[in-house]
Amino acid sequence: MSLTYSIDPIPFSTMINSNAPTTNYGTNIKLAVGYYGTAKTYIWRTYIEADISALIGETIEATSELRLYATSVLSGPEACHIYRVTQTACTEAGMTYNKYDGTNNWTTAGGDFTTPSVAFTYPAAAGDLIITGAELAAFLQDAIDSRSGIARMMLKLDTENGDRGGEFYSDDYTGSYYLLWRPELYVVYEGVAGGARSQTCLI
Repeated sequence: MSLTYSIDPIPFSTMINSNAPTTNYGTNIKLAVGYYGTAKTYIWRTYIEADISALIGETIEATSELRLYATSVLSGPEACHIYRVTQTACTEAGMTYNKYDGTNNWTTAGGDFTTPSVAFTYPAAAGDLIITGAELAAFLQDAIDSRSGIARMMLKLDTENGDRGGEFYSDDYTGSYYLLWRPELYVVYEGVAGGARSQTCLI
């Protein structure tokens, strides 16, 4: 029996910018995965953290989805990956390109991350961006089995040069379609360890 655990929206999402390495974007309504190189060098990466610890002991299925909404496009389609962030003390209010919590430096500016990774494609036009499949399931399974149920994700372009990528809405977006366009995670699981879990819905 397959069940779904939803986090709608994901309450921890922010971005970092190499051109403003001490600026925090924790309350910005936009996120970005991109590289803007026309006038200055801007590397944009997005951090998303989701607590799925309620599913510890469960088996995650490949129909799970991370849903975003692309609002603007510099170029596309563009190859991207989600990487597992190794720093466990990140804060939304403190994170910058240089620091993970406003005080302490990343080991490498721009974030400390490693595999497992999830390949996805930034779209060629504005609209829904749904990331799904076996790689996302394995990423979430790793979080459940080995990371105390916390999925820490860094979204970045594979090729960080030229004018590439674009923007999508964060959990702080409150426009007319905010219930549909903020980051959402739908985790499909087998439901054998503990039965149905309460869904998370933070409006």
